[in-house]
Amino acid sequence: MRQTNFAIQEAPEHGFEPAPRAIREIEFAPPADYAVPELAELYVNMESSFGKDCHLAIQLACVSPGSGNHQIGIDLVWVASASLGKRALLLTHAMPSRGRMARDGVGVVDDSRVPSTSWDQEFVKLADQEAYLGNLDGWRGPKGAVISPTEIDRHLDELSDFFDMIVIAPPPLNHDPLGTVLARHVDGNIIVVDAERTRRYAAIRLREILTRSGRPIIGAIMSGQRSYLPRWLARLI
Repeated sequence: MRQTNFAIQEAPEHGFEPAPRAIREIEFAPPADYAVPELAELYVNMESSFGKDCHLAIQLACVSPGSGNHQIGIDLVWVASASLGKRALLLTHAMPSRGRMARDGVGVVDDSRVPSTSWDQEFVKLADQEAYLGNLDGWRGPKGAVISPTEIDRHLDELSDFFDMIVIAPPPLNHDPLGTVLARHVDGNIIVVDAERTRRYAAIRLREILTRSGRPIIGAIMSGQRSYLPRWLARLI
């Protein structure tokens, strides 16, 4: 699976004062050319399923660690912004870490259009795009439990005022209850399976969990496919 490199510069911590919020901006390597049409088609299909003018909240649900739902999500919000002119947000369990990144050359963005939330949420922005990442850690209470259904709905309603699409990439559903809970609150769920890791019975169980949520399953994505042909040969086929 494609690796993404981030470069980051420290920004002032945002607080709850009403001043414009300073958020971090990160560099992002766009998806490979062959993936862009598929990602654009995925967005358009979701949009047509629910209505072009609605603000979507979609969950990329997985059962296998490393199944790629975070990477698919960040690629999707990039394509939504860069190719389709949308304002998109990825809520993820795998936010870029300050401590593990180089600090060479990305500035701070003052963006008052990002919601000034009353809950502990960190945002970063993809450089040169109206695409953002938000931290799902803010969707837990003090003891780690998932916040209440009322709070979840309130957060999604608030975010939908600012973004055309909200993509959620939770931890694997068999390791963490967050995705199972959120499945009831989104407009639709997409199953993400790892071609090299997800077992058939686990994929079936994931489908059953999402079906019981009462929200539609709008598709499935397979990630992690490996090509055993050399690149130069694959181009000729």
